[in-house]
Amino acid sequence: MPALPFKRGDQFDAVGWLARHFIHLQCYIRVPGHRDHFPWGISGAVVEVDGEWFFATAGHCLRYVEEKTEEGWEFRDWHIDDTANSEAKWDKVGPFDFRGAHKAKYFEEGIGVDYGFVHLRYGYTLAMRQNGIVPFTTDDWQISAEGYDEFCLLGVPQETVKTGAVPAELRKDVSLIQIESADDTIVSMEAKSKAFGRHFFRIVSDMECILPGVTSIKGMSGGPVIGVEWDGLDGTYSWLGLLSGWNPTTKVLDVMPIDHRYGKALELTVDEIRKPQVV
Repeated sequence: MPALPFKRGDQFDAVGWLARHFIHLQCYIRVPGHRDHFPWGISGAVVEVDGEWFFATAGHCLRYVEEKTEEGWEFRDWHIDDTANSEAKWDKVGPFDFRGAHKAKYFEEGIGVDYGFVHLRYGYTLAMRQNGIVPFTTDDWQISAEGYDEFCLLGVPQETVKTGAVPAELRKDVSLIQIESADDTIVSMEAKSKAFGRHFFRIVSDMECILPGVTSIKGMSGGPVIGVEWDGLDGTYSWLGLLSGWNPTTKVLDVMPIDHRYGKALELTVDEIRKPQVV
């Protein structure tokens, strides 16, 4: 498990440190019949498997793009924002060929599967590495959410994304939300009964205490959930899951675990991108 570079109780930019594993894919959406476009984005972690980098998010986010595209919506001017990490050398985002990228989604709400991957080709990964991005690897994730002292969720609430002249000028807030394990009594039977087990957490404070003016964590789907373990003043952290959904009333978060199923989905995706292409 990676070590935290600060001691327990220190004042430190935890968002900037953990954002070394985080990027935001952003674009503009144009809806048929509407003159204006509006900004939109997907939260997610960066993961490396067998030398390949992926943007790891919730499968329902990729499904949303597919369904709305079929309805005639246009998702334009995709960019990668990797600038939230404290080691970033550049504060400008770069264009991304979302349409041409290999994408894989494993999404079936009925049984509780919600994984999504977007392959990041070498040119992108080289630039991201130079800008401070460090991908999660299999050594950084844990199956169990037991034994941790603190938990947090990293992502971009959609309410914070503001329109600029171009995607590179979109303004947003990468947020770190403190969460805790949810008591079983406040988790719905529907959520608990799904074939693919999930982790359940609860937002600790009111949304207004997290970010002024923010009333929803919509937009943070796919964002990584981190567990922190303290040994005296020294801390380590692990990637435990990604946000799949939430209940605004109970503030319960539905989190897809990073486990053997996730590893298998990644292996299948790696195999897909390495298949010989038929010309």
